[in-house]
Amino acid sequence: MDLEIKNFDLNKINTGVSLLFGATKSGKTIFINNLIEHLYKKSIKTFIIKEDYDYFNLRDIIDEQMYNKDIKTIAIIFDNINTINNDLYHIMENSKNLDIICIIVCNNILINDIGNCIERIMILNVQNDEYKKQIYNTYLKKYIEDEEMFDTIYEECTKNYEMLIFDKNDNITYWYKSELKEDDNSDNSDEEEYNEYISCFDFEWLYDYYRVFICL
Repeated sequence: MDLEIKNFDLNKINTGVSLLFGATKSGKTIFINNLIEHLYKKSIKTFIIKEDYDYFNLRDIIDEQMYNKDIKTIAIIFDNINTINNDLYHIMENSKNLDIICIIVCNNILINDIGNCIERIMILNVQNDEYKKQIYNTYLKKYIEDEEMFDTIYEECTKNYEMLIFDKNDNITYWYKSELKEDDNSDNSDEEEYNEYISCFDFEWLYDYYRVFICL
């Protein structure tokens, strides 16, 4: 069985739920920053929800999406989620109806696909074979039946902060490489450049530059 892998275009991330898996220093921060810049260029208001945030406080955001006649697409990025509650599942199930781009960055957890609302699985290097196997069995086994093939694709597509993406909308497997900041004079290795990039990434800068709203 041959599996075609295509380059991923961030424009494919639209309303609905995407799950992002990746270990520390796998490239999650770089990807999120790439995505935020992309959303900013499309004039999409973006909220970042930090770990252990009380989802109940999102009611105002959700109510505005539900009752505003001039509804506009918004993006909510749930960063490093450790637990799931009914409020988050409510947002997931209604994300398309409410015009919400919902990105959930999972921190060593699996999320039930209630209502079949998860449309996209995005995998960086998880650095844990058992967790990788759980992700495959939970989300991808019925689409990529050959586990050895999945393992091969995973190893190839998650090197050097790269990402493997499966989109349920078109049953296509994609590859994506996030862009580091440009530095024509840099001779650093990938890891050194990555660490330099992360050190420049902070929430105050995100708000000042991209008008991202941080919910701590």
